[in-house]
Amino acid sequence: MPKSAFWTAAFAIIFFFLSCNETSTTPSEPAKPVLTASENTLTIARNYSKSISVTGGKGSYRVKSISDSTIVKVSFYPSNQTSTQFSQTVSFSGEKVGTTKIVIQDSAKTAEVEITVTVAVMVSSPSSVTVKTQQTKYIYISGGTYPYSIDQSPNASVATVFINGSSLEVTGFSPGTTSVTIRDNATPANKLTIPINVILPPSFTTSGKISFSSTKGNFATEGIYASNNANDLPSNDAGAGGFVSKYSSIGNFGRVIGYKKKTSTTMDIVMFIFYKDAFTAGTLSLDSAASNMPRETGTVIFGFDLLLNGFSNPIYSSFSGNLTFSTFNEQKAEGSFSGKAGLTSQQGKLIPGGDVTISQGLFSVPLIVEEGSFTSAAMDERSIFDQIERSAKPYIEKAKKRMESAGKR
Repeated sequence: MPKSAFWTAAFAIIFFFLSCNETSTTPSEPAKPVLTASENTLTIARNYSKSISVTGGKGSYRVKSISDSTIVKVSFYPSNQTSTQFSQTVSFSGEKVGTTKIVIQDSAKTAEVEITVTVAVMVSSPSSVTVKTQQTKYIYISGGTYPYSIDQSPNASVATVFINGSSLEVTGFSPGTTSVTIRDNATPANKLTIPINVILPPSFTTSGKISFSSTKGNFATEGIYASNNANDLPSNDAGAGGFVSKYSSIGNFGRVIGYKKKTSTTMDIVMFIFYKDAFTAGTLSLDSAASNMPRETGTVIFGFDLLLNGFSNPIYSSFSGNLTFSTFNEQKAEGSFSGKAGLTSQQGKLIPGGDVTISQGLFSVPLIVEEGSFTSAAMDERSIFDQIERSAKPYIEKAKKRMESAGKR
């Protein structure tokens, strides 16, 4: 079964929806005040700035010493801080290439912190990247002379890199190490080499199971989800597993997938999509994925006898009910679900009169949990369902072309 054929069916369901440190003291010797910096070593580009936070001691911080004041300019915000405030933002602006050490002291001259700042012509954030196979991450370039271009591409069998303005899109293909070299538009050009490490994602080792009854048919599957990627083809005929992405701003975004091959050309598929703030037991209200679900909600999407080379059979999406997690941690999710689902068009709209009742839904699946890879800017610009829809489009377009070719024969 080709990878694109599997996800023609799978994405037919979703493409349109979408330790505190304690200081020991004695009564005769009080603890000495300390300053703490959020970062003690910085690398910034010339003509660019970076800010950190400094906390502790007495407020109204100042620069006690700087080994080379021509390399960076130091600014404090707010500038009118008082000695009763115990935190402040410190900004470093790169003036010329080099490295300098800055000692920041509090107003009582009893606490200080040392910060090392290196100013480079051109820098990347992050300075290196580790990406999993079939995963994409982004690197941002600053400094030098715009525009940037790729001077030396990475080993294409390990990773690919595309540049768009100041952003690099890095996609891993096979385990290994490589690098990409970026050049700016100066004469002579400044160059920056960024190491790339590609690793295999974690794999499922335990079986999962999902079952439910509905007025349009019943579903039951059990087995190891035989793939380590939610967008990849499982190599067996039945299984269930979950993938959760953790985001600091929106909580946990999860997909639980169950599949069961029916014939050589059809399979049943069910998927839960949900937002959940914390890894705790609890109940989420079921919503329709067509309306861009709010936080602390979920949806159940399913289809029976879906053709692997098309998506002509009905697809259903829940619009009311509950998804209850009796267990939800970074290893496992289990619980129950029930509610109402509606027949859904290929445009992601609920079709009147196509309601389905879901009952006796049970699930127990292992999870693969990773840090989310969408940037906060991307999340602000587009909803996560828009991102999923965009990633699914290549599979859908390939399926449409195959169907059109088959119709002409």
